[in-house]
Amino acid sequence: MTDGVPPVDSPDQYIAEDVRQRLRTFPRRFEQLDAVSELRSLLTEKSVLRGPMVHQKPESFTQQYLIEPILDGLGYPSPSSEAYGGDGPHFVRDPSAKHVIESKRPDYLLDTGEGTTICLLEAKAANRERVDGSPRDATEQVGMYTDENVFSKYRHTVDQQYLAAIATDGFRWKLWGKDVIGGDGAELIQTYDFSPSIQTISDRLSVIESTISMSSARIRRDLETEFVPYFGAENLPNALSDELQPRRYYSSSSAS
Repeated sequence: MTDGVPPVDSPDQYIAEDVRQRLRTFPRRFEQLDAVSELRSLLTEKSVLRGPMVHQKPESFTQQYLIEPILDGLGYPSPSSEAYGGDGPHFVRDPSAKHVIESKRPDYLLDTGEGTTICLLEAKAANRERVDGSPRDATEQVGMYTDENVFSKYRHTVDQQYLAAIATDGFRWKLWGKDVIGGDGAELIQTYDFSPSIQTISDRLSVIESTISMSSARIRRDLETEFVPYFGAENLPNALSDELQPRRYYSSSSAS
């Protein structure tokens, strides 16, 4: 058993456990920087991360200690890491399109390694994306990317069918999908909020005290069922296909 949870017995459960373990990086970094009060404000008061408190630009800090560890756990390692062997899924910072000048570029390109799906990710500082339904910076920029088919105007491969876009502030993750062949607008596929899990983990690490308490098994189970099947490197293309193909068929049937 690991941290009170049973051994993993499926690929998605393994990924969920890996992501859960990596969530410790974020609160531990605040502890190292003697910025525990800033973490407490983020998690309990929903304040926006302040750069001076962590000696770094808020977006860069969130990317380095929360978003990228989660991406790595999902199966998108950094090209500079030992986990990446030169092919297969990985993330690319500040990507550029081949043979195309894009006026708008996302923070990351997530290469799923299978050719049919391009996935863009826009990252903001912790708590810049709220869960109250109001669009924020990342959500609005992702909308522009999908409206303009960024990196998909001239399909890079004959096989490319889907454009995926993720907006996140590290805590909240939102996934949109678009069938670039069918020409329909982007559809919101899945949302996920890490805040309760990170608050619980921060309390278990004795970094802050929390009124939220989730078992380690519950955190992993939620990740396994609600996050990994949609955002995981091996799962994302199939998740988009499963969600968008029926909608495309329904739309074409209704039009006729």
